[in-house]
Parts: sequence; structure tokens; C-alpha cells
Amino acid sequence: MNRYREKKERERVLLSTLYVFGSTLLVFLFLFLFDLLKFEDFNEYTGPVKITFGSPLSEIDVIPEKQPTPEKIEEQPVEEEKIPEEILEEIESEVIESKSEEILNDKPKIEETKEVEPIKKGIKEPVKVSEPVVQKGRESGNSHETSFQSDSSKISRSGYFPIYQYMPLPKSITLDIYSFISGDVTGFGDKEYNRNFFNRYYQDRGSFFSLSIDVPMENRPDMWAILEAAGYKVESAEYKLDNSLKPVIIAFEINKNSNGMNAIKSAEIVSSSGVSEVDEAVLYGFKQSTYSNNTDESVKGRFKYSFK
Repeated sequence: MNRYREKKERERVLLSTLYVFGSTLLVFLFLFLFDLLKFEDFNEYTGPVKITFGSPLSEIDVIPEKQPTPEKIEEQPVEEEKIPEEILEEIESEVIESKSEEILNDKPKIEETKEVEPIKKGIKEPVKVSEPVVQKGRESGNSHETSFQSDSSKISRSGYFPIYQYMPLPKSITLDIYSFISGDVTGFGDKEYNRNFFNRYYQDRGSFFSLSIDVPMENRPDMWAILEAAGYKVESAEYKLDNSLKPVIIAFEINKNSNGMNAIKSAEIVSSSGVSEVDEAVLYGFKQSTYSNNTDESVKGRFKYSFK
């Protein structure tokens, strides 16, 4: 019984000792943690602070930064000292003189930078091209215009033959037109001569005359003159009514220092009417015209013939 009490007594003493020791250890641990994790007051620092865990802060760890703008403090007005006008004038004159000297010193530098090699060096100036001279005209329902690159006083058309007189002849002629064929139309024939000339190419069909043989280019002006004098409407000729003709454009070149029919060096159709017979007639009629070129170089031009 005594042993049992002694054993219980020893257990109580041991538990009391452990309790005291544990309590003391907890207090020391709490103080250590409190000291380790306590918050430091950084009010004395003016900028951001670099925080490192596990080691105390030093002065090197402080990152300098611009101080925040302090709160506005009402300043008491201070009376400004008035500077005499004489001193102000002297200061202004000195400032003006110093600025003028700086401008004069900088001027040569500006001029040196402007001395740059011109960009246009070695580039030929564009050759001035004279505006084309245009000559316009109308004939029996058709129109034409001639343009060439030259001075109008040095190149011109000295003679022109109506181109419509070289157009294809009508395929048929009424008896009324034939009955009005008279003399003195072509300038060299009478009524009988003109009718014989007409009958050479047209055949009597009873109620009308039909074209049996194509009239050569050189004879067409006489035939057109006979028909026009007899009352045939050249403005509404058959070759225009049967076709939707586009303007004929001819590119040509005139010889230098030339005059007359030999002045035309070359001529070719660059835009067709749509009918080859009409194109041939326009080109042939154009070549009958005469030009004069009083320059030392050949001149190119364009001729446009429209059927309206």
C-alpha cells in the first residue's frame, strides 16, 4: 500500500516537473517567435525598403527613391525687392548682346550644312516639246483634223483635196439622178461626155442603174462631181448608211526642208473605220494633199477623218 502511494507520488512529481518545464519552454518559444516575427516601424525611412526574410535589415538594403511631395504649406508672402530700372536695362542689354554673339557664331555652321551637292547633278533637263498644232475642217457631212508637233509658222498644209471624193461609189443610182446628169460638171466635159463616163461604170437595169465595174481611185472625183451635180445626197452616201464607220486615224511623217506632194515621207493607218475599202480611200485621199516643212528635221503628225 505504501509502495502504491510512493509510485503515485513520483508520477505527480514527474508530471509537475514536466508541466513546469513545458510551460517555461513554451514561454521562451513564444518570446523567440515574437521577437522574430514582430513588425518594425519604418516611419523613419523616406523611400521603399527592401525586405529580406530571415536576416535583419541594414542600411544598404534601403533602396533610395525620390521623396514624396510634401503637403502644401502655406507660405507667407514675402515682399519682393524692387530692382532699379537702370540695373534691369543693363541686364537686358547684356543678354541681347550674348544671344547675338551666339547667333553669329552659329551662322557659319548652318551655312556649312547647307552646302550639299545638288541632287540634280548629272540629270538632263527635260526637253520642252511644243504643243501640237491642230488644223480642222469639214466636207459634205464628214470632218477631219490634222495635228503635228512643230511651229505653225514653219510647217503647214499647202494643198488639200476633199477625201470624200475618193470614197466607194453607190452600188445603185435611181433614174431621177441619171436624168439630171448634165454637162459642164467636171470642167472639161459636156452632157454627152458625162453620161458616157457614167455608163462606163454603171449598167442600166430598167428602173435603176447598178455599179458594174469598180471606179478607180483617180476617176472617183469626177464621178462624185457628176452625181452631186445631179442631186445625189453626198452627206448620206450609201457607204455611210450601210456601215457603222469609226474614225480613221493616219500617222504620217513629213520630210525636212520639203514642199509639195513629195513632202510626205510616210503614212499609215493606225486606227481603222472597220471597212477596208473606206480605209484605202481615206489613205489615198490623204496622200493627195501637199505639205511644206521649213525645218531641218522631219516632223511627225496625225490625221483623223470622221464620218459625221
